[in-house]
Amino acid sequence: LAVLVAAMGYAAWPTLTYYYNIGGLLMQGEGMYASYYVDGERAPLNLFNASVYTTTKEGKARMKEYSEDAPGLGSGNFLGAFVLNDAVMSRGTIALGADKETHDKMRPIFDRFLWGKDKVWKEADVVADVKEFLDGKTEVNVRDDLTAMVVKILFNRWLGADFESKDVADFLSYQGSRLMVSILPKPVTRVMSSTVSDLNKQHESLLDKILTSVRAQQGGPFEFDSEYAWGALDALTFAGGLGVPTLLHHCVAVLANGEAEEVLEKGEGGSIKMDVEKLDLLIMETSRLYPAVSEVPFTRNGDREVIALGTMFQEKAVWGEDADRFKLRPMSLYHDNLAAFAEWAPNRMCPGKGLALAIIKAFLTEINQRGWTVEDGGSIKSAGYDFPAFTIKLS
Repeated sequence: LAVLVAAMGYAAWPTLTYYYNIGGLLMQGEGMYASYYVDGERAPLNLFNASVYTTTKEGKARMKEYSEDAPGLGSGNFLGAFVLNDAVMSRGTIALGADKETHDKMRPIFDRFLWGKDKVWKEADVVADVKEFLDGKTEVNVRDDLTAMVVKILFNRWLGADFESKDVADFLSYQGSRLMVSILPKPVTRVMSSTVSDLNKQHESLLDKILTSVRAQQGGPFEFDSEYAWGALDALTFAGGLGVPTLLHHCVAVLANGEAEEVLEKGEGGSIKMDVEKLDLLIMETSRLYPAVSEVPFTRNGDREVIALGTMFQEKAVWGEDADRFKLRPMSLYHDNLAAFAEWAPNRMCPGKGLALAIIKAFLTEINQRGWTVEDGGSIKSAGYDFPAFTIKLS
């Protein structure tokens, strides 16, 4: 019996330490890494049952290797083999997680839809969508409302869907459940078999909607339609549908709380105004200091590695002694050292970067023209990289 208990404890220990590390990250943010270094740990850190890399040099090298499909590298999930539910998230996401064969099939189609002169979306349409969203509103919740707006634009402008408010609400319900199930231990998901079954039905329904929309947009059948639909849904669930509204939320937050003082101008009647000439720098600095994605995971010969982007983006050797505060920096510094859209992995850089930035710029420009205020902006403080939800009033 003693041997059995010892064996069970040995098997469970990695899972227990993993959740202990996750708890530390949730409570302290990536400041937890600094405390480990103070205690004498050497790079890379051994956390989350993975090697965690925290310098820009290491991050660039490893993401470049992943981009080039170096031998031994594979997709990974930040939550690891102990908790990853393969039935729910079997292929990772298109940006960095899909295997080479799947990525090679889907990427040309993603690029054709999202980049260049033949892309299916237009900046003018995105601006019109944002205007339509804001028209008639006197206030906007800077989390829930923005998420719904972004998801609707992504589905309709990228995939040619015709999503209304109910469709968006259904997707957001699916997204929340899928994220939850993806991070739960496999034994728990087995107990929740009915929930997983319902989730898979929602998954199939969304895939059907995407296939129908894409075929209509293409005007005919489409060689890799099922692969594309899966990749698009993964990208919307785990990437664009999370990262874009999060970055937009953070941009509004640093304007509202005055952190982005270099961008702010004096508005009429106490309204918040920004210098639109500095809009690109605002987005770059916000994505550096408050990144929507702070960790990138993958596997190397079966062992898990994590690139701690959030820590790298505040590396003093790269960004200066004031790396922990909001300050507009030369655009060339961002281009060389920021990977908010996986730029360090050129072949796997986010294909939706242009559309994402168009949505963010359109919203910030539109509220700037209309005028907006927020009550007690000074109370909007970050917790790690995240800001709380808050409401802005439109003029």
